[in-house]
Amino acid sequence: MRLIVPPGVFSPPSDAYTLAEVLRKHAPSASVLDLCAASGILAVSAGLAGARCVTAVDVSRRALLTTRVNGLLNGVWVRTRRGDLLDATPGERFDVIVANPPYLLDPSERLYRHGGGTWGGALSLRILRESLARLAPGGRLLTVQSSGKDPALEIVQKVWPGENPFQVDRHALLAALKTELGRDAREFLFIPQADDKAIFRYQMHTLPSEIADRIGTSTLFAAWNAAIYVNQIEDERLAPAVTSGAYLDATQAVLQKYGGLWFNDETFVVTRKGN
Repeated sequence: MRLIVPPGVFSPPSDAYTLAEVLRKHAPSASVLDLCAASGILAVSAGLAGARCVTAVDVSRRALLTTRVNGLLNGVWVRTRRGDLLDATPGERFDVIVANPPYLLDPSERLYRHGGGTWGGALSLRILRESLARLAPGGRLLTVQSSGKDPALEIVQKVWPGENPFQVDRHALLAALKTELGRDAREFLFIPQADDKAIFRYQMHTLPSEIADRIGTSTLFAAWNAAIYVNQIEDERLAPAVTSGAYLDATQAVLQKYGGLWFNDETFVVTRKGN
């Protein structure tokens, strides 16, 4: 897949690639809706997998233009709609709805990373709730989020002890969704799955295959940048860590401990029961 990601458009994180893999199993011959499309990686993946039709929604005009261009680069036609989630496609139903929304709590409330609520899960819960009404009978809602508990988070916690941006897991989200739906929850199958099926490891392949006692600065930079990107550390917090050099020591220690770097992502599915 060929992708361009211009400035101002959120670059696909590791969990977007995880969700793209899951989506390819469900997309063939389906009508697919991609919410919070950003670069369009999920919409394009659905088209390449043989979806009958693909719609991408985002609040950003630049993101939607990027999605259309990435679709054309890959020979896929994507219908784009600008608006607030499901409001952009009034009255329509879909076989598959896919979303990779922001899930962190950002004090600055930047759209690309702020999930809202107490722990950053409000937007994810809203997407789950509103999407279920738009699923066709037998339709599926697919979503993914980073789950932490990986070497990348360990690097971050060495620099900022106690840091944990991943406060709401799939079990908590689905439990909250069932509570909100009440009796209507009987119309759906909630499938959190066991960890061995729901949690995916995304390996950082740009690192050397073997980590030696002495690690080159370029390798440390690459691993550090990946760790702070996935954990969405704010720019204003980076300067003290970089100035002190603590980030290089933390990154080297974790790479040597695990022999590499990876990120854990979790995915889950909600299915509307057929008639």
